[in-house]
Amino acid sequence: MLVLSLIPESKEQIMAIRSQYPDYYLEYRLDLCNDWDFIDQDTVDERVILTLRDRSECSKDVLQKKKVSLSDKIKYYCNWIKTYNCLVDLEQSLLYKLSAPELLKLNSNNLILSIHIYDCNWNVADLARRCLDIERSNCRYTKLALASESWIKLHGIETLIRTTGSEVLVAFMGNDGLSKRCFYRHLGAEGTYVSLKGKPTAVGQLDIELAEILRLRSITGMHLIGGIIGGMQVVHSRGLKYFNDLFTRNELKATYFPLIVNDLMDFTTWLSSGSRKTSCYGFSITMPYKEELADLAGKEGEVVNLWDGKKETANTDLKAMKQILKEGNIMKSDSKILILGSGSSAKNALQAIQGKAEIYICSRNFPAALALAKEFEVEYIIPENLKGKFYNVLINTTPLGMDNEDLLDFAIGVDFDTAIDLPYRDGGTPLGKFCAEKGKDYIGGEEFWKLQSKSQEEFFISAIRSKEI
Repeated sequence: MLVLSLIPESKEQIMAIRSQYPDYYLEYRLDLCNDWDFIDQDTVDERVILTLRDRSECSKDVLQKKKVSLSDKIKYYCNWIKTYNCLVDLEQSLLYKLSAPELLKLNSNNLILSIHIYDCNWNVADLARRCLDIERSNCRYTKLALASESWIKLHGIETLIRTTGSEVLVAFMGNDGLSKRCFYRHLGAEGTYVSLKGKPTAVGQLDIELAEILRLRSITGMHLIGGIIGGMQVVHSRGLKYFNDLFTRNELKATYFPLIVNDLMDFTTWLSSGSRKTSCYGFSITMPYKEELADLAGKEGEVVNLWDGKKETANTDLKAMKQILKEGNIMKSDSKILILGSGSSAKNALQAIQGKAEIYICSRNFPAALALAKEFEVEYIIPENLKGKFYNVLINTTPLGMDNEDLLDFAIGVDFDTAIDLPYRDGGTPLGKFCAEKGKDYIGGEEFWKLQSKSQEEFFISAIRSKEI
């Protein structure tokens, strides 16, 4: 069950959304609306949740404009349930403020009782006690909206959900909330909440377009787990669509999620807990964890971007870089090559080229670049000295270009014949457009991504099929 939470703008908008996404439940956040004129028999039925947060239960950022008392809200709820047979959402803490007659007027089969905790310092035992109160009410659903900075706490939440007496909806809040919501089925929950693109009604929601790419409506708790581990950028990874489409075509019960991780040890500890131990098929690794994950896997000093969830790792980026340099026939012994960047991708480029050409490295991160220059015995050049210099090959391993930044605003005045540009974006990067205008050879990040993803594809499919036997 996926709930699309929205702030309705008009009846026409709602009807268009219902037509486009007929399999979703809809939540109308009435407390964020200017008026409720859209509420009628066409827009509200048993698959609609009407949520009206009164002032006694609002978080500090709620924009409610109507002064609705608790008793007023109960009257609205009772009338809407009677008229439309819809669902309504009530904060669990308000049960103690309601009289017995008011409670009896609320049909429990139409009721969602919510627990909102905006402080990450909650514990499962206290949460379980509050859920017990909800069980006694015989409501339709329990909603857990929890601020969470920890992945390991999901283990306790899973135990709670699987032992509680009512069906649970989960809504994790925080910068990694959308990743945690992806696991709602694996936690034993009935559903989670998504939003319209660019219009979240809470922190941590994933948008409905991403939910469709991830096939969240159709997954079960039996689907094998994998995805891309990294920072916030994983939400934009092309691998999300690529691998989920691949698994669908091959009828594989596996899913590839965007895994925003703030603490790698915390995340990997959760992965090794409970049933997660046997349900992972593998993970792509991106910044900032390519070297940290290698350390955890017992391969200190290496760079990895493929992990099986246990000890096996691989560096498909290095393999792809070697393949590009070889197939492009762009590197000769007398070539001068400039590597821009000082992270793990720069290290891969240095390893791929080592001893085969004259290498220079340049980066805004002077200490890191100097350490790489020393390790690989190459020359470091400061950005100010690039002007007027010529290199046969320029390799951009920085993120510059991903958000349409112009790399040449950093590497001002540098000249080159061929560019290898690792960032990629729809519409191309400014460096790619510059090369096209000037007739320079260009190898973009998409080509690089396709090469390394092919190796990951073979690894993932093999691992999935071995677990399905």
